[in-house]
Order: sequence, then structure tokens, then C-alpha cells
Amino acid sequence: MTTLKLAGCDITDISLRYIVQNIPQLSHLDMSQCTRITDAATAQLSTPPAPTIKSLVYLDVSGCNGLTETSLDLLARCEHLKHIDLRYVPLVSAQAVANYVSKTGSERVLKILENKLITTKNYK
Repeated sequence: MTTLKLAGCDITDISLRYIVQNIPQLSHLDMSQCTRITDAATAQLSTPPAPTIKSLVYLDVSGCNGLTETSLDLLARCEHLKHIDLRYVPLVSAQAVANYVSKTGSERVLKILENKLITTKNYK
């Protein structure tokens, strides 16, 4: 297991490309409050030949307000990603969270704020 904590750092999408290339066994990544990160960063993590497609287990992007719903679509490709912290990511809607859960299954943990909570309804 390799952990990298970049919380609050002034990193960019390009910086993350170099990190992914040079730490192929990266499993835990904390980019919380990295406000210059965009969907391009999640593309770096989830697009072949990125090794993080198979190695990433934990991702904290709380407070990364440059991320959108596209990031969740991209992160669904990460096979072993079990935990994503999405608190204070305003451009990710409850519908995007619901779509992610339906694609990836319920074994993944998403940290979200109350306004994005998903409820299950039984329809007859």
C-alpha cells in the first residue's frame, strides 16, 4: 500500500500526471482542498495506461470544487476504488452519485453531504 497526502497543496492536473507515472502502486490518495484540480486529474487516474486503474483504493477529493460529474464517470473505471470522499464538491449532483452507484455497485463507499443523500424507494 502506498499513500500520498497532498491535502491543501497547490497541485495541478499536470502535477498529478507525473505523480501517477512515478508512483504506479499508489493506493491511497488525499487531494482534499486542492482547488486547482479538475476533471482532467481524475482522467489521469482512470485512463489507460494509468496504473491507478488497478491500484487506487481510496480517494479524497473533498473541497475540490473544480470537479464535475464527469469525474465520477471516469472514476468508475478504477477497478479497486472502494472509498471516495466527495464532500464539498458542489458540481457533483445527487443524480451523478446515483448513476455512479448503479454502475459500480453498493460495495463502494461515497462520503457525501446530506443534500446528496440517496434514498431507496420501492415502486409497485
